[in-house]
Amino acid sequence: MHSTRHQPISSHVPGSDTAVLMIHGIQGSPDQFDFLIEALSGQYTIQTLLLPGHGRQIRDFAKSSMAQWQAHVDKALTELAREYKHIFLVGHSMGCLLSLQAAVSHPKNVAGLFFLAPAFKMFISGRCISCNARMLFSEKDADEIVAAIRRGNSVMANTPFAYLLGAPRFAELLQKARACQTLLDICHLPITAVHSENDEIISKKTVSILKGRPNVRVLVAKESSHYHYPPKVRKALAKLLQEFIQKHRENRNAAL
Repeated sequence: MHSTRHQPISSHVPGSDTAVLMIHGIQGSPDQFDFLIEALSGQYTIQTLLLPGHGRQIRDFAKSSMAQWQAHVDKALTELAREYKHIFLVGHSMGCLLSLQAAVSHPKNVAGLFFLAPAFKMFISGRCISCNARMLFSEKDADEIVAAIRRGNSVMANTPFAYLLGAPRFAELLQKARACQTLLDICHLPITAVHSENDEIISKKTVSILKGRPNVRVLVAKESSHYHYPPKVRKALAKLLQEFIQKHRENRNAAL
């Protein structure tokens, strides 16, 4: 089953001057962007990444590092910049942090940042523990939130307790989140950030961290959690991303 899932894609649109690079979160999957890819298909070149150590066993994930993940994103951005005039970065959770760092390092190459569930401030809720336990211990659990967590998890383990091997990577994530709060102060690129109303991992304090910045638009997705977006929200997010790309692509063309 896993052999056909969690695979990165690169969909090239001939003649396009715009590329969209999508970056998943920790233990995440490029599959999380399927509804956005479908909405943008044929309009712009789309590339999704599978970060090092992901899409494999927990021991492979444990051997990877935040530095490797950041280098992977930076390399993909640099390669796209050789061919495309406008590059938009779309991140989910930790992918937002990696996107922000890449944009600060290569500001001339990035047209805008689109964040889903940005991980600037995290907490572990009781619901997070409950849903993840159900995901790990009950493969037949049909709850839509649990199912979304399962679909978004690309790291495999023989037993649920084996996931403890990845603890050092989560410690790195907390460090990255703190560092990226400072990066927000020096990033002046347009950002649209969407926090999920019922996010079981990302603190509502993230909204406060992002709000009030002239280049940042913050929205809250109703009835949504960290991995799960109801169909009507998925549709709204796809439209929001399309409008974001169109607006800032036109703005850049006018300025260049």
